[in-house]
Amino acid sequence: MNQHGALDSKTSIDIMNELEELNNKGQTIIIITHDINVAKRAKRMVRISDGKLYEEGE
Repeated sequence: MNQHGALDSKTSIDIMNELEELNNKGQTIIIITHDINVAKRAKRMVRISDGKLYEEGE
């Protein structure tokens, strides 16, 4: 998997749209990010804090 953090904003949006399309077709996509705007596009979010996993809403 390539790292996309240094791309311009249009290319980053295009990549996220492609990943979202693949996910809508049934493909599991795992994204690890520090960017909350990327995380908000996910159907499910798991957060790691102080070595513990938290499901969205916890």
